[in-house]
Amino acid sequence: KVKGSLFGNKESIYKGNLHQPGSKEFISDENLFNYQAKVVNDLAEKESYVIVGRCVNYVFKDRPNTLRVFIHAPWEFRVEQASQKISGSREDVEKFLLKDDKRKQDYYRKFAGGQWSDATNYDLCLNSGKLGFDKCVDAIEAQLKIMLGK
Repeated sequence: KVKGSLFGNKESIYKGNLHQPGSKEFISDENLFNYQAKVVNDLAEKESYVIVGRCVNYVFKDRPNTLRVFIHAPWEFRVEQASQKISGSREDVEKFLLKDDKRKQDYYRKFAGGQWSDATNYDLCLNSGKLGFDKCVDAIEAQLKIMLGK
């Protein structure tokens, strides 16, 4: 029998509930996530901004005028780019990338209840290995102009 948790929860941990100081749950990972979600939501009520990570694509899934972007790249391109920033052998860089991908997936599964890399969780998915970083920025700006009717 295959357990559902192997593929992530159908429902996330995020409910928007906040535990106050003095509560034993105040310093929990779940409460920290909920506070982060509150901060990004409160800021979005006041101004436009860019945020990376923190499952914000899930937190903002029903928010209008939000562009949820996922940027991916082929493994070789990722290793090459990471090698420019991380010292060590190719094996060290690959281990780092694998560990970081697992960390992101585990975080997303825990708090959003799904697959971090699932394209259906995003409005726009771009391959930076094919486009390069500058053209990814151009594509995001073009998509925003379309969304905002400019």
